[in-house]
Amino acid sequence: MSNIIKGLNTAIVLHENHFLALAMKIKNAADEESLFFFQLPQLHDLLLVLQSQLQRLSIAAVQNGKALTAAVSEAHQNLIAQVPPIDVSEITAPAPGKRVASLAMKPNADQNTLHLILQNERVISLAIMDIQAEFVIRAIIQALNNIKERELIAYLTERLDFLPLYDVDLSNTDSMDYNQYPQEPWKQNLFAHHLALLYCCKTANGEQIICGAVVKTNVQEGTPAAEDIAFRLQKISPHIKKYQGQVTHIFSRQIPAQQGAVLTLEQALKPLHTFYLEKIAE
Repeated sequence: MSNIIKGLNTAIVLHENHFLALAMKIKNAADEESLFFFQLPQLHDLLLVLQSQLQRLSIAAVQNGKALTAAVSEAHQNLIAQVPPIDVSEITAPAPGKRVASLAMKPNADQNTLHLILQNERVISLAIMDIQAEFVIRAIIQALNNIKERELIAYLTERLDFLPLYDVDLSNTDSMDYNQYPQEPWKQNLFAHHLALLYCCKTANGEQIICGAVVKTNVQEGTPAAEDIAFRLQKISPHIKKYQGQVTHIFSRQIPAQQGAVLTLEQALKPLHTFYLEKIAE
């Protein structure tokens, strides 16, 4: 199958009236059509890729805004003209072999190539151009809006600007009780910075820094965006979730690392611990 997307359509597969998977039908440059099913983890990964393309496009638009706007508009019109139909039978009785079991991504200058590993062990490559990314996101969101599952949409959209890597309970200074969130290198490479986060909370002994985390993101330290990520991380992290409603201050610091580096446990948690010691000494 040629990997250049010419058109696409989306629909939702339901089980007992709840989301089971997103169906995406692709038409390629040879006018061949293929149907894929993305369950929640794989759909989130797809949205991470698309979101990174929008960010890359916004950076390019600073120097070439008018030309890019025209190119995006033309790409959207071309995709609209080539929407492949999805038959009701394709989503009421989805073929198991077309389920995307996992995906990976290879970036290029103005497009990303997705490698989809299907349940039947076939590997399919799809190229999505940066100027097509917004259309694909809109097609996904429109399909999700049709089933009115707001919590599902919130779950997906609230986790597109960071990756959790570690969280740590700092209430016991004799040991660092931590959770690790393994993330594939290709996902980590979508983001530029490692941020150490510290949470100051109300306790019986007054305000104390009692938990922390390390995330990968594009936001800068000490910004409202970093604080917003820290608050959203409470929904994911068991160590941090138990202090919801008690957080009084968020501190953030960028961890120095080479571009594209995947930090080891020590490389991530040692700077977090140093940050912690510095803050409690103030």
